[in-house]
Amino acid sequence: MTKVVHAEFSPATVQDQATSYAAVAAAGTDAGFVTGSTCSPKCTGIFARTTDGGAQWRVGSTGAVLGTTLAFSSASDGFLLGNLASSPACGTGGLLRPCHVLLSTTDAGRHWSAVGRDLPPIWSMTFVSPLVGFVAVDACKASSSSEPVPPAPCRGRIERTVDAGMHWTTVLQTASPVIALTSLGRTTWAVEARTSADSARASSSWVRVLQSSNDGKSWVRLGLVRPRSELPIPSDIATQIVFASANFGAITLFSSSTCAMHGCGLDEVLTTADGGEAWSSATLPGTFFGCGTPIGAVAAGPHGKILVNLGTEGQCPVERDHVDETGDGGRTWHLLRTAGFAATPTSMVIPSAKGWAVSSTSVLRTVDAGLDWTQVLPASSPVNGIDFVSSRMGFGWGTIADPGALLATSNGGRTWRQVSAIGSEFLGVDFTDAVHGWALVITGETGGGTAEVLTTADGGLRWEATVPLPDNTAMTLAKLPLGPGALQAISIARARIVVPSQASAVSLPCAASRPNLLLDTSNGGRAWTVTKLSVGAGPVIATSFAGRGGWLVSGAAFPGCPATLDATLDAGSHWSVLASVPTVGEEAPSTPGYDIEALSPDAAWLWLTRFGDALGEPEALVLATGLLKTLDRGHTWTRYLLPRSMTETRLAGAQWPVGLGPVAIQFLPGQPAVGWMLVGTDFAPGVPTAVQPALWRTTDGGRRWAAVS
Repeated sequence: MTKVVHAEFSPATVQDQATSYAAVAAAGTDAGFVTGSTCSPKCTGIFARTTDGGAQWRVGSTGAVLGTTLAFSSASDGFLLGNLASSPACGTGGLLRPCHVLLSTTDAGRHWSAVGRDLPPIWSMTFVSPLVGFVAVDACKASSSSEPVPPAPCRGRIERTVDAGMHWTTVLQTASPVIALTSLGRTTWAVEARTSADSARASSSWVRVLQSSNDGKSWVRLGLVRPRSELPIPSDIATQIVFASANFGAITLFSSSTCAMHGCGLDEVLTTADGGEAWSSATLPGTFFGCGTPIGAVAAGPHGKILVNLGTEGQCPVERDHVDETGDGGRTWHLLRTAGFAATPTSMVIPSAKGWAVSSTSVLRTVDAGLDWTQVLPASSPVNGIDFVSSRMGFGWGTIADPGALLATSNGGRTWRQVSAIGSEFLGVDFTDAVHGWALVITGETGGGTAEVLTTADGGLRWEATVPLPDNTAMTLAKLPLGPGALQAISIARARIVVPSQASAVSLPCAASRPNLLLDTSNGGRAWTVTKLSVGAGPVIATSFAGRGGWLVSGAAFPGCPATLDATLDAGSHWSVLASVPTVGEEAPSTPGYDIEALSPDAAWLWLTRFGDALGEPEALVLATGLLKTLDRGHTWTRYLLPRSMTETRLAGAQWPVGLGPVAIQFLPGQPAVGWMLVGTDFAPGVPTAVQPALWRTTDGGRRWAAVS
C-alpha cells in the first residue's frame, strides 16, 4: 500500500456568503418577483424584481424578515410571508411551521410595511386583488418553535382582508387545519387536512379541497384528495395547489417522514378536470418503479396547461430530473424537458411564454413556457466541468439550469458567458485551442439514452456529430457516472474515450464484468478503433492523459475491493500497474472513488471523490485525503489542503454536508504551476446537488489557491 511520505498545507478554507432563494411570483407577463435570504454569517432577507421578463433583476433587502412566500396582484402591489431571521424558518403549504410576519408593498418591493399584526401564525396566503386577500391561520396558535405541528384535534380558519391587510375578518372555520390556498380571478381554493395526529387510521385522515367563487363570502366542500399510497396522512404533510383554468387544477402531496432509500411513500401529483370535485393520481412519464421522483414545484401555465418538475433520489443513477406537462387536466401527460436542473426548483410561475422558477441556489428563466431555461441569478457559471486553453481563455459546461449549456470565459474564470446549448447533457468537453473542441454527450429519453461525440470548429457555437460509437459502447457510456476525464482531445483530428467496465456478479464483486475499452479516432471521428484495456483492479474509475503518457485508477465500488494506479507511456497501447492508490490515515476507504489529472508521464494529481465508509461524516475523509501530487510516477506523494467552502442542505430532517470534493482539476499543458479547481457539486449518495460551485486558481503548483468566482 503506497503511503503519503510528505505533507504540505495551505490555508485555503474560506466562509462564503450563502444566498438561498425561496419563492417566486409574477404580475402579468413581464413583472417577476423573488424572495429569499443571504447569510454571511448573519442572515438578512432579499427581494429581487424584474420588469423586462427576467432579463435583468434589481436586488433589494427585506431586512430581518426572511421571506418564504410571495403574492403579487399587480406590478406594484404585493405581500410577503416569512419569519424573522432570529426565529426558526417557516414553511408554507404544509404543517411544518407557520409564519409569523406578513409584509405588504405598494411600490414593487422598494419599501415594505408589516400588516396583520393581530393575526395568529399563518400557514398560507393568496390575494385576488390589491385589496382583497385570504390567509389560512393556525387556529391553535401553536407558536412554539418546539411544536411545529398543531396539537390534535385542531381546527382551521381562513381570514379575509378587503383593505390590503389593514383589517381582517374570519370568513370560514374548518374542522381541521387549512394548509394551502390559491386563487384564479375571484375564485379561491383551500386545502384542508386531517392528519394522523388526529387519528392513526388511514380512513380517518384525509385531504379535502374547499372553494369560494364570491370573494370568500361563502364556501363549498369539493372532493377528497385520496393519495395512491392509501397511507394515513402524516402530520408533516406539505402541499401545493394551482389552477390553470376554472376546471383544470393540480395538487401535490409530500411527506419527508415517508422517504427512504428508494423514494417516498407519500409524494405524488393529483389532478382535476372539473374544478376540484374529483381528483385522480397522475401517472407521469419518465418515472420508473423503485425510483424516487420527489416533486419540486407545480405551476399553472398558459392555455390551461399545468407543469410539474420532478427531481431524482434513491438508487436511480440513470434517471434524470424532468419536467412534465398536461393540457387537459391530467388526462394525458408528456415529457416537456428530459434534462433536469442541478437543484430541483421549489417554486415556479409561468404566466405566459415567459416564466421563472427558483431553487435553493438560483433563479431560472424561460421564454418558451417551460421547455428551455437559463440561469439569471446568480450569473451562470459551470457546475460539471472546466477546460482552459490558456491562462485567460477557457470553457465550462453544465449550469444549474441546463446540463447541456456550454460557457466560455476570457478572464481566467471570473465571469462566464453562455456560448451554446446543445439540448443534451455534456459528459465531457475538451478543447485543443480556442476554437476546436470535442464533446461527449448523452442524448435520448430518460433512462434509455445513448452517448455520442460532437466536434466544433468555431469555439462551441455549432457542433457536428461524429460517426456513431462502435458496438455497445454508446449505451454503456450513457449509463455510467463518468468524470470529465473520460474524453481526451489530442488534436483537431484525434481523440480518445475510456469506456469503463461495470462490476461483475455478486460472486466476484471486485472484478470487471467485461474488459475496459479505449476508443480512438485519428480522422476527426469518421472512424473509431476499439482496444481492450488490461489494467490492475477491475473497472476503470478515473483516467487522464498528458501527451503519450497516461494515468488511470481502477477498482470496483464495493467494500474491500482494491484500487490500483496504472500508467502508460505509449498513448494507451500498454499499461502497467504502478502501485495501490495512496492512502491518508490508517486504511483506504472501503468504497474507492477517485479522480486524476495527468501533468506528464511522471507527474499527476489524485483526489478522492466518493466517500465510502465515511458516509455520515464524509467531510472527514475528503479533507483528510486532500489533494495528492506525485512527481516520480507514484513512488511518493505530497499532500495539499482542499480549498473549499462548506454548505449544508436539509433532507428528510438530517444535515448533509455538500461541497466536499473537487468536481474537476485542470493544469495548463506545459505550465504545471497554473491550474484551476471546480469545487462544490459533489454530494453524499442520494442527496440532491444544491450548491453553486466555486472556482479556485493556483499559480504556484497547488500550494496556495485563491477563489476566482
